[in-house]
Amino acid sequence: FYKTVKTKPGYLDNSLPDIAKWRRLYEETLESYADENAHEKSQMQLCHTCHVARPLRAKHCRVHRKCVLLFDHFCPFVDNTIGLYNYKYFYTFLVFMTLAELFFGITLYLYQKRYYAEHGSMDWLVLCLGIEVVMNVIPIGGMCIYHTQLAMVNLSTNEHLNVRKYKYLYPVVNGKRQYKNPWFKGYWGNFMDRMNPSSACYEVPSDHESLISGIARCETV
Repeated sequence: FYKTVKTKPGYLDNSLPDIAKWRRLYEETLESYADENAHEKSQMQLCHTCHVARPLRAKHCRVHRKCVLLFDHFCPFVDNTIGLYNYKYFYTFLVFMTLAELFFGITLYLYQKRYYAEHGSMDWLVLCLGIEVVMNVIPIGGMCIYHTQLAMVNLSTNEHLNVRKYKYLYPVVNGKRQYKNPWFKGYWGNFMDRMNPSSACYEVPSDHESLISGIARCETV
């Protein structure tokens, strides 16, 4: 939980080692649009709030007002944006919370069983409070299963909810838009990719560059 809250998700600001690259690309892209003699316009995503060119899978977080690498979502329960660098801690937090709820339920059952054997009745106060706690396994466990599925197909929550919006996930193949995830590396490879964040998580593999190179994706905030 502590690591989820305190770890920066991957802001496109001065804390990023190669931020100068994205700011330079921002300026160059603006200049290319101002140049009437340019034959090809840059297709970089731009954020006019952060004044950076955004790499694919990045998104502007309206809560923290910064662009985030591999943006997943903003979580109010940890008061932090979940992105490239803290997703693994968020996922681990969900796993351990789910396990804690399950083991608490088993402990509650064993306690009530022994209490009934000794007193001939249930400890109703503990039972009612315990059931209220155990019920949390439904939303927490559901989130854990959901994010396990996302990690295994290498998608973020934002991409899953807006999958058809992002043309890099739906490139034109043989004249038709088809789903094709450039970062799919097999289920285990996808999971390990999300648990080991690096620039490879958002940089387009060379064998997919031709599919999305012709897609205009100049999005602004």
